[in-house]
Amino acid sequence: MLWLICTNFIDIFGKNIILRDLATAFLQLTTSRTTFKKVQSAKRAFYFLQLYKKCREKSHPCETYYNIGRAYAHFSMFGNAIKYFEKSINIWAQRNLSRSNAGETQNLTTDAVFKECVYNLMIIHKKMGNNAHASQLVTNFLWIYDF
Repeated sequence: MLWLICTNFIDIFGKNIILRDLATAFLQLTTSRTTFKKVQSAKRAFYFLQLYKKCREKSHPCETYYNIGRAYAHFSMFGNAIKYFEKSINIWAQRNLSRSNAGETQNLTTDAVFKECVYNLMIIHKKMGNNAHASQLVTNFLWIYDF
């Protein structure tokens, strides 16, 4: 029943954020102890994530790939999570380079997503026992600005 309500709600409003939030809700249901049909909840979570990706990927790719990476990390699917975090980081690096060449100011939202991607990537590498790569990420990307 919830499934039908959700899909009808999206058809009516078609909002990207709703898709992300529905995916998050189903992810939470999947990891809950009291959920009866965990496999169906996981399938629905990734269904909504794919819809979210399709709708939002062109306009906000850094944020989209970060959110998908977080979903995969939530399920301990580290290979897929790394792929999406690295996509987000690469897009940020390309945009940052083009912004600096054009003399534009920094986009604080995209910069915050970038830092979250690097941090989550570092956590994943630590969990996988790759401490050298985690340390390299911190050294290369997570710095404190000296004003």
